Parts: sequence; structure tokens; C-alpha cells
Amino acid sequence: MDYFRALEIRALRAVEERDGEWFYRYVCRWYSKTFSTPLADVYSIADDDLFQVYFEEKFESMALSDDDADAERLKEIKQSLLETNEEKFERELAEAAGHAEQEVAHLQDQEMARLAWERKKAEDAKKPKTIQELNIPKIERPIMEPTIDKVPPVLNVPPDIKMNFVDDSEFERLVDELDGLGKRK
Repeated sequence: MDYFRALEIRALRAVEERDGEWFYRYVCRWYSKTFSTPLADVYSIADDDLFQVYFEEKFESMALSDDDADAERLKEIKQSLLETNEEKFERELAEAAGHAEQEVAHLQDQEMARLAWERKKAEDAKKPKTIQELNIPKIERPIMEPTIDKVPPVLNVPPDIKMNFVDDSEFERLVDELDGLGKRK
């Protein structure tokens, strides 16, 4: 096997597995890029100092980010790093209890919705579906002729204005004669 091919396979496996050696080389490459330091010089930096700078930079960028996901992730990291095993157990137990309560509430909501649907279905089955099933008696009402006053209304008209009322046929004749705009020529 070719030497470079073997290195490619080794690099590929390291990236896939992400073991401790890969992480060390990743941090060294990050430091070299971030601080413009030759990679050979980075390998001479003490491991504690190198990792300290890496984690500080990572957590600082998360803390200063406006992204809520970064803030939440930083909170989770802080919690996982600083809590004791007993605190972790208690937190996980409380979270499990909360999830159980949510699940019970969800199941109760589903049951209430099912019961309401069944109740509505039963009520709808009792309701008549057509007008004939309603058995509404038919009410006969006499048709009333509209009443029109034949007497002209009394209006408060100044005395210098004359108003004459004419019947419909006379009105039609006058409209035809005037054509609505004035006398016909």
C-alpha cells in the first residue's frame, strides 16, 4: 500500500472516530489558524495551556453570541461540568417526573377530547336532520295589501313655492314631454 494512501485512511478513520489523538491535532490546527502560529510551534505549547485557550475561546464565543441556541448549549455544558453525580441524578429524576406529568396531562387531554366528541356525536344523532323531522306546524298568515295614502303629505314649504301633485299617467306624460331635461323641441 502506498504511504500517502495509508495516511489518508488513517486521517479518515481519525475524523470518523474522533478519538483523543484526533482532538489534540484538531485543537492544534485551530490554534495555528486562529493565532497565525506555525503548527510546529503550536506542538511545543504545553497541552494544558493549549486546551485552556481552546475552551476559553469556545465558551467565550458562545457567551457573547446573540443566538439563543448557543446560550442554551453553554448552560447545558456548564451544568454538566459543574454538577455532582448526586445533583445530576436528582435533576434527571426531576426531568423524568416532569416528562411523566406532561405525558399524563397529554393523555388526559386526549381522553377529554374523545369524550367531548362522543357526547357531541350522541347529541347530533338525537337532532332532527330535515325540516319534516322538526314537526313545525305551518302558520297561515293573511297577505296584507300595502296601504298607500292618496292624500299628499303635508310639507313645510315656503309660500312662494308651488307644488302640484299629479297622478301617474299625467306624470309619465310630463316626463316624456320634458324628457327629464327640459321641453322637447
